[in-house]
Amino acid sequence: MNKDFNLDQLDVELTNGLLQLQDLALDVNHLNGFLIDFPVALIYGNVDKIQMRFPWSNLWTGSCEITVSGLQIGLIPLSDLPDPGMLANT
Repeated sequence: MNKDFNLDQLDVELTNGLLQLQDLALDVNHLNGFLIDFPVALIYGNVDKIQMRFPWSNLWTGSCEITVSGLQIGLIPLSDLPDPGMLANT
């Protein structure tokens, strides 16, 4: 997740066991660090919503659910990068 997160993107309903994040930009520099062995680079990434549900009544034994909606990513072959050194900081 990008470091430019603001509280308007957060919806917390603790009594209902719900935590929701909206309109998130992914930190492509950080994520490209995980793609070192792949022939592609991530050039953008966004998530419309991440929703987490947890059961208050069975917190220790119940199941938590995480749903990611609206994942959008852009990949480019490394051979097409205008400046191959641009990934050196990842």
